[in-house]
Amino acid sequence: MVDKPSYEELEQRVQGLQKITNELRQAEKALLENEKKFRFLTENIADIVWTLDRNFKTTYVSPSIENMLGFTPKERKQQSLEEMITPDSLQKIQMKFLEELEHDEKNLSDPERFITMEVQYYRKDNSIVWMENSIKAIRDPAGKIVGMHGVSRDINKRKKAEEKLRDSETRFRILTEQSPNMVFINANGKIVYVNDRCLSSKLSPKLNLFFCSNFL
Repeated sequence: MVDKPSYEELEQRVQGLQKITNELRQAEKALLENEKKFRFLTENIADIVWTLDRNFKTTYVSPSIENMLGFTPKERKQQSLEEMITPDSLQKIQMKFLEELEHDEKNLSDPERFITMEVQYYRKDNSIVWMENSIKAIRDPAGKIVGMHGVSRDINKRKKAEEKLRDSETRFRILTEQSPNMVFINANGKIVYVNDRCLSSKLSPKLNLFFCSNFL
């Protein structure tokens, strides 16, 4: 026959259960507070915060996507990756993800590292916008990659400025290289650019030596 626990033993068990209950309540309260903070940040941040599963399906996206791309979070969750980004960007992301999986299988990846990728997204009006993505893998308790989370920032103005600069540099080089005149750029007493005409063999040896010795 099993002895019944004494009053003191029952009281100790009750106190133990109360302690566990209090700890669970505190943990639940802390979790709710963290969720509130996270929700506040994601709902007020200008950048887009998102998570994808291993099949590239959106599992979470912040409300800021509507201001930036025109889609609601609900609409985004129903889209495939092909509907989100351009074909070139899609190929880039898929190749990078496969590369990360291969590195992970060989234990070559840092589980905590972020990668940065510039990607072209479709807006709801079918226009295209460049965005910079900071991406980190989501892992299960065993350390296996099960998805990814990231933050997307609009860099469209920067990319357009870079494109204009490249176009300007290309036009400048075409004009100067085709010019029959000598063209050179002097920056703070140092020759940083000369066209072919400046280094032509038809120039006097002294002038040719001047350009060659001062050109970076």
